[in-house]
Amino acid sequence: MRAGWEYKKIKEVCSFIGDGDWIESKDQSDSGIRLIQTGNIGTGIYRDKADKVKYISNATFSQLSCTEIFEGDCLLSRLPDPIGRSCLLPKLNVRTITAVDCTILRFKADVLPTFFVYYTQSNSYYKDILSKTTGTTRKRISRKNLEKIGIPIPPKPTQLSIVSELDKLNELIQIKKEQLKDYDALAQSIFYEMFGDPVENEKGWEVKALGELCSKIGSGATPRGGNESYKDEGISLIRSLNVYNNEFRRKDLAYIDDEQAAALSNVTLLENDVLLNITGASVARCCIVPSDLLPARVNQHVCIIRPLDNVLVPIFLNKVLTNISYQTRLLALARSKAATREALPKSVVDSLLIPLPPLPLQHSFAQKIEQIEQQKAAIQKTITDLETLLAARMQYWFD
Repeated sequence: MRAGWEYKKIKEVCSFIGDGDWIESKDQSDSGIRLIQTGNIGTGIYRDKADKVKYISNATFSQLSCTEIFEGDCLLSRLPDPIGRSCLLPKLNVRTITAVDCTILRFKADVLPTFFVYYTQSNSYYKDILSKTTGTTRKRISRKNLEKIGIPIPPKPTQLSIVSELDKLNELIQIKKEQLKDYDALAQSIFYEMFGDPVENEKGWEVKALGELCSKIGSGATPRGGNESYKDEGISLIRSLNVYNNEFRRKDLAYIDDEQAAALSNVTLLENDVLLNITGASVARCCIVPSDLLPARVNQHVCIIRPLDNVLVPIFLNKVLTNISYQTRLLALARSKAATREALPKSVVDSLLIPLPPLPLQHSFAQKIEQIEQQKAAIQKTITDLETLLAARMQYWFD
């Protein structure tokens, strides 16, 4: 323990601790008092999720004796993932309540709410939380156990200094992330200027089925044994969780050995192959495989699309498939063909209609996108460096 710091339980530093309200579907309405749910609580940030807003009426609020929450209240989720994450409620310009698995915390004068929220992102805090969780199929922490969690409390000026330092790093990270969004918007603008809407095809480009434009369209398989068969290193096995629109995410990338890879030799990835998710909640997400992962394989949820060099440029195809109009079409097809879950069968992928501008125009577009991607890579490196620094400073103060 640092000199001048105290160690107190959560219940000792709060002037109010309470759970949200049990709100059933029958209690909800189209307007009124907004219901904040565990999904709105991010790790240190509030997630608005405007497309999933739920309300209760004023009459229901009174009938159920609900607890109103206010701007600046700390909301903590007692459910995954991760258990114990917290955020501060922003100004929403509407009366609000929260759900039963959200705990409401209001702090005494000697604790800054933002300081507490930062501490709840530390390794020390999560270790303490996990030691007090219960449940087998779905873990949670009870309010009683939550109140026993200890937190280090430095003097108020030190809290202010820590919060100021961490806020500045987070602000820099957010600025860089906004720059990435600006570059994505620029790429989309260039696409529309050069080619128009790929579904409406108002520029009258020749249109052909994707199957006629590719040397390969096909998905792979999961090695026998499933997740248990994956290795710590080896040949990359790309799964749907790695494929996002215009972005490949390496987190949780799986690996297989040479023998397993040999059994999947028919789905060996080549440079500039386009990856398309074809089943499940992530259906229709699409990106180009990073060249440094080769040789790699895909499982049954990811489709390899290999355009013919003389008719279709991979970067152009990727931007067609990730265009918002085309995404709407793909999602509609996936849902119409699905029995129990969204899916894009090979026959559907083969028959997708793709506009075909002249090859030199596609190449010109690809060059512009490559330049944008170089700028984005530099920004992403800065973000990674800042996030590493933030994690180091968090560890310094809290672990």
